[in-house]
Amino acid sequence: MSVPMGITPKQMSLRMAIDEFIQAHGYSPSVAELASIQGTCKSNIVRMMNDLADRGHITREHGKPRSVLVVPVEMKGHEL
Repeated sequence: MSVPMGITPKQMSLRMAIDEFIQAHGYSPSVAELASIQGTCKSNIVRMMNDLADRGHITREHGKPRSVLVVPVEMKGHEL
């Protein structure tokens, strides 16, 4: 699997975790759930989510819980 441009392996892991959680549960994970899944603290998750949003890999509505969505790779112009 290739990594889309502008994303680190840890960010890619988080991106995949978000996508897998949504597929399994039908709604977005919370920051606390992502921290537990990734084995890190919530502040690291928030930082990585901000980076992913800035690079266009995820979207979310600030102030609205469980609003994170993964932007499909095709829309980014990359292939996995």
